Amino acid sequence: MEDRKSGRDKQVEWVQQQVLLLKEHHVELPANAEDLKNCSQPNNVRIKGVPTQTEGSNLREYVEAPFRHILGAAEDTNIQLDCDSPRPDKAPLAEIMTCVHDFPIKEYILCKALDAHLIQFHATPVLYQDLAAITLKKWQVFCLIMDHLCQAGITYSWGHSFRIIFRHNWKLHQLRSLTDACTILGIVDSASADSYNRPRTIRKQSSQWHRVRDPRLEQTQTR
Repeated sequence: MEDRKSGRDKQVEWVQQQVLLLKEHHVELPANAEDLKNCSQPNNVRIKGVPTQTEGSNLREYVEAPFRHILGAAEDTNIQLDCDSPRPDKAPLAEIMTCVHDFPIKEYILCKALDAHLIQFHATPVLYQDLAAITLKKWQVFCLIMDHLCQAGITYSWGHSFRIIFRHNWKLHQLRSLTDACTILGIVDSASADSYNRPRTIRKQSSQWHRVRDPRLEQTQTR
């Protein structure tokens, strides 16, 4: 009876471990799906702050004008792209999604927008890469936690896909989703408090220290 009970206990423990693994995979599935979505749209750029009167053929002209301005190209330069406005019928125009055919051009445009923080052109459109909403939210939260890690003197690394990995108290921690943020932030804050409150150890000088001489000082004294 005792052998059967111990065997069943081991089976129950194994099943519990499998359930935990399945829960972790279930949490990672949406993140992996969002990552695949982002990777499948590498050349997409969104433009926000578009005037409501921009319609029809004016849509492409409105998109090409700020792109030429950013690239420093002539007014007659033709930029290969597709553009559309994802909005319900009869809704005011709020943003335009463009697909730039040439990746180097798209990369240069986004780098310029990133350096300037705000691209000012006529109605002040804002350019940013077409990332999923959850990815943008995770990036904002992860930046906050990365600042806390740097303040606590904890080194971290990036893992696939879109996660932060670091060690603290000989344990490996991973920040994978927004649900992990509160727990990880508590660990980092406690590490910062420990490093601040830790008393500094004062090393006592040996009584024999006065016998140690710098050979360079001896050379200068003999000259």
